[in-house]
Amino acid sequence: MPLPAREYMEFRLLTQYGDIAHHPEPHDVLNYLQWCREWDRSDV
Repeated sequence: MPLPAREYMEFRLLTQYGDIAHHPEPHDVLNYLQWCREWDRSDV
């Protein structure tokens, strides 16, 4: 499975949780994946 760049993950963890060492919460990952699926289906 492809993973995002380390720098991007650090940025997202810092902006989401305030700490780059925080592990992503499962419900946040699921919400993100749902958003990705809906974005792919949009007419943007």
